[in-house]
Amino acid sequence: MTDREEVGPVRAGDRSDLTSFPLVGWVASLPGVERRLRAGARVAAVGCGAGQALIELADAYPRSTFHGFDADPAMIDRARVTSAEAGVSDRVTFEVAPTARFPGAGYDLIYAVGMPEGHDAALLLADRIRRAVVAGGAWFLCDPGAGHGPAPAPDVRRAGRRSDPPV
Repeated sequence: MTDREEVGPVRAGDRSDLTSFPLVGWVASLPGVERRLRAGARVAAVGCGAGQALIELADAYPRSTFHGFDADPAMIDRARVTSAEAGVSDRVTFEVAPTARFPGAGYDLIYAVGMPEGHDAALLLADRIRRAVVAGGAWFLCDPGAGHGPAPAPDVRRAGRRSDPPV
C-alpha cells in the first residue's frame, strides 16, 4: 500500500488513519503484546482520528477489544461509521475525549497518535497513560507526522511498560 492509496473513506497518510504507518505489524513486534492481543487484550488509542488503525487491529485480533478516543467529534463520527462498515463495531468503540483525559483504565496496550503541543501537555498525557495501563502492559507515543516513516525511532517518543520509572 502506498501513502497515496485511498483506503475506504480515509486517505492514507492522513493523521486520522495511520494506514501509512504499519501499526499491526509494528505493535505485534513489541515484546509480549501480540500474545496478549491474540488471547484477548483491552487496547486504547488516544488521538485515534477516523479509527482506521484500530479497525485494522480489531480485524487482526478478534478476541481483543479496542477503544478509540479523539477530541474531534467529526473524526469519532467517521470512525463509528467506518467500524460498522468493516463489521468490527461489536469490539471497537469510539468516544470524544480530550487527549490527556481519556476515560477508563485496565488497558493492556495504549498508544497515542501525534504529540500534544507543549512539554507540559505531553507529560500530562504520559502520566494519564501510565495510570490507565495494567501492570506489565505496554504503551507508546508516536508521531507519524514526524517525517521519518514507521521506524521505531525517532517517531516513537516513549515506549515502555507500566513498571518503568516515571517519565
